[in-house]
Amino acid sequence: MPKRVQMRRDRPWRKDHPDAVIVARPTKWGNSYRVGDGVMTDAGGHRTIKDRQ
Repeated sequence: MPKRVQMRRDRPWRKDHPDAVIVARPTKWGNSYRVGDGVMTDAGGHRTIKDRQ
């Protein structure tokens, strides 16, 4: 079972966990979407759902 390792500056986490994989935003496992891209307001979302019906 994978275990979560928190990256910290005050102690060398990489030495303690050499096989750890970084899953931060810029990596291939991170969230590639930017905050604010294609954001819909509540009214816009309701309008889109009504158009589908």
